[in-house]
Amino acid sequence: QELMEQVQIEYLPAEAAENGQSFQPGFQHYALLYIKYLQIYKKLEDCHNQMVHPQKRRDIWRVLRSTIYRILELKQQLITFNPRTNNRFIALDEVLTDLKLNPETVEWKVPRYFLDDQEAREEIDDKQQKLDHWLGVFSMSPDPDPLLDKK
Repeated sequence: QELMEQVQIEYLPAEAAENGQSFQPGFQHYALLYIKYLQIYKKLEDCHNQMVHPQKRRDIWRVLRSTIYRILELKQQLITFNPRTNNRFIALDEVLTDLKLNPETVEWKVPRYFLDDQEAREEIDDKQQKLDHWLGVFSMSPDPDPLLDKK
């Protein structure tokens, strides 16, 4: 029920249209949705990790993947409506302050099923080997660029 209340924010534009009101979704709307979906994601990920029943675990996995896809769609919308034009970094400080939430709320974690699932692990290792091969072919460093200050 708590998850349904969080997702009802998604339907605000449709409800406004039914009532004859105009509602233009913008950065604030998508930022709120993004944060709520991240909260849902964390709860589903914990539930999936603790579930023992295989059929229920598979169903939760499907919902979890759908939630991840929606989060990625919302991230793209946030980039589109970002007040800082041509910037892929999204500042959610004001929205988090308005909702009285900690910054840890918007931290992404790799889903544990990626690390636990042997098939997914093999797929990740295979992709990493391909990336390393092509980085070597183009004489590029496999080390990531340092984006943070080394203080």
